[in-house]
Amino acid sequence: RDVIISDCYGDSDDDALTLKSTVQYPTENVTVTNCVLSSHCNALKMGTESSGGFKNIAISNCVIRPSRDEKAMGGRDEGLAGIALEIVDGGVMDGVTISNISIVGETVPIFIRLGNRGRQVTPVSEKPSTGLLRNVILSNIVATQTGNIGCSITGQPDHPVENVTLSNIRLEFAGGMDYEKTDREVPELPAQYPESVMFGHLPAYGFYCRHVDGLTFENLQVEYLAPDTRPALV
Repeated sequence: RDVIISDCYGDSDDDALTLKSTVQYPTENVTVTNCVLSSHCNALKMGTESSGGFKNIAISNCVIRPSRDEKAMGGRDEGLAGIALEIVDGGVMDGVTISNISIVGETVPIFIRLGNRGRQVTPVSEKPSTGLLRNVILSNIVATQTGNIGCSITGQPDHPVENVTLSNIRLEFAGGMDYEKTDREVPELPAQYPESVMFGHLPAYGFYCRHVDGLTFENLQVEYLAPDTRPALV
């Protein structure tokens, strides 16, 4: 708790900057600013370990760009996600603000997931129940040269993601998909390891949102480079 991270450069085959909460205590009061990040996995991530939760996290003024290493030993050459927010091992994510982010070249620019993997802190710990993911604000984000999977914001049927606002967002996708050939019936996969590519090509080229209570888009611009017959939002 009470951490400031600033003016850092990171280029990783794994996640570049990751906040975790493995024990019963929350990761809270964290500020991240003025960082340049590259990753073959996730550039900015919270999770997967989430038992203690995350509270009052502010991330701003960061650049996410392709790795200097063109080939990945793990992950994907182009990276998995620019921003990945994940609660899958219980815990509460509450009060996350991410602003003024430039993303170039990730497969998926934004991935938000409330799942139920339920991994225990220790072998004798009680299996955690589904957590909470709420009160998230993403603003002033520009992403270019991203893939054609699409972004997703997904909760569980009885545990929705709550109160997410995205404002002043411009996302450029590769496009080139046919709606009739995508997985229009997206599986729930509550216990699966959370990853931006876990659902395959989504039935929307921009955002696929399911089990979300209180979702606001303000000044959202999504576009594709190659023709794409999927809708922008589902």
